[in-house]
Amino acid sequence: MMATKNYGNDNHVMAMTTLLSADTNMYIVNHSIHHIDSNYRRLSLLNEDEDLLPEHVFPLRYPYDYIGFGCAIFGLVLAAGGGIGGGGMLVPIYTLLLQFPVKHAIPLASITVFGGAIANNVLNVKKCHPLFPQRPAIDWDLMVLLVPTMIAGAVVGAVLNKIFPDILLAILMLVLLSITAKETLAKAMKMYREEKRVLLLQGGGRNSHDCDDDHDDDDDEKKRRKQENGNYCDGNKESSPRATEHTPLVVSSSNEMHLETDFNTTEYDSETKNGVDSNGIVKSHDEKSMKRQCIDDAIKLTTLFAFVAIVDVMQKSRLEQSCGAYCHWGSELLLFFAIAIFTYCARSEILARRKSCGPIVSEIGWDESNTTIYPIFAIVAGLVAGMFGIGGGIIVGPLMLAIGVHPQVASATSACMVLFTSATSTLSFLIFGYLQGDYAIFCLVLGFLSTLVGQTVMTVLLAWSGGRNSYIAFCVGGVVGISAIAMGDESAVTISKS
Repeated sequence: MMATKNYGNDNHVMAMTTLLSADTNMYIVNHSIHHIDSNYRRLSLLNEDEDLLPEHVFPLRYPYDYIGFGCAIFGLVLAAGGGIGGGGMLVPIYTLLLQFPVKHAIPLASITVFGGAIANNVLNVKKCHPLFPQRPAIDWDLMVLLVPTMIAGAVVGAVLNKIFPDILLAILMLVLLSITAKETLAKAMKMYREEKRVLLLQGGGRNSHDCDDDHDDDDDEKKRRKQENGNYCDGNKESSPRATEHTPLVVSSSNEMHLETDFNTTEYDSETKNGVDSNGIVKSHDEKSMKRQCIDDAIKLTTLFAFVAIVDVMQKSRLEQSCGAYCHWGSELLLFFAIAIFTYCARSEILARRKSCGPIVSEIGWDESNTTIYPIFAIVAGLVAGMFGIGGGIIVGPLMLAIGVHPQVASATSACMVLFTSATSTLSFLIFGYLQGDYAIFCLVLGFLSTLVGQTVMTVLLAWSGGRNSYIAFCVGGVVGISAIAMGDESAVTISKS
């Protein structure tokens, strides 16, 4: 959702779908706005005229509500497959089809995404890594490194949003999302062709003995890559080798297809049992230690987001308004300082765990280089998300696919990130009265059920296809592409009205 700098008559409105509510200026709504276009719905808002009776969600208006909410359900089902929140589609749907004012469309989109994120994570928390069942599907190392730096980037992006003209932001956003969609869909198509090639080989007279050979090849491939990269516990600081032009694809004995990428180098050794490998070397990445590490990372992130929420509430409080710009920028600096300390500690802990044979819970073969480069990527992604007012999932999903994370892991990790960010922004909207009760509950349930359906469909589709992970990548690229079209159209309408 683009920032609207001149909406209505002489009113100044800035409303954005945000990565999260890390900055009060990421969605400023002027409380003095009372004169809404008669075509829009009337909803209750804090400090608005009490003479305006708000509309309620039921009965639904025919046919516009059915069309609008139907499009929202379709978008949420599609987004669920890729672990993306779908806010980039929901805000245009809510404003253009359902006729919500911008100041209501954004909070309702936020709570819809939050409902979907709950459903996503209820299902994902029970899932294991598709290749290594000892690991969780959610990559918590990526979470603790990428999410905080994305917050910092989003805060800076929100400031740039207020500086750049709307027309420039609209053009840049359309170009960026179009390129991202093109690259993601191209990667998905490459994966699909590799999977199709393997299916053709399977159909060409491969018997059960061949399948056993595939399983042996899988083990040989793991050992080969382990020799190339060195033992994960040896403290080797060399980066993992880059992928070749042709990405190998392994078919396991269960006929599930897995793309082998250059970053999937930190395998849990299948020969390791009870923390001791075949050579008698003691390793600490057993199942209990991995679960404990994941819980620790979740607690750390929850603490950080609680701090972000407190800072956000302080920024919107009357105390800061009376204090002026000094308090505002002081709280911003405090936020940046906390993020810097958190990221530094997370990076140091990951590297120390690698050197001391700690639990391997990540897709990435961490070293000194990529623990620095990837957070920088996340800062840029957050800056883009904040500047264009788009959700974090639509950026981090393609980013993780680009760096070689397994599609199912990328989907689960992105969905977990969306849960944290949408919870923070929804809490802020609730505290400051930007959500009407009946619509909030309806959108929460809508997001939850639609995402539940989407996840179920994707699970059935993966099982039916023998594990074609390209379908997840297609969902990610499709959501980004649809968001580019929807948000471009919505921006054009907004700019023309202003």
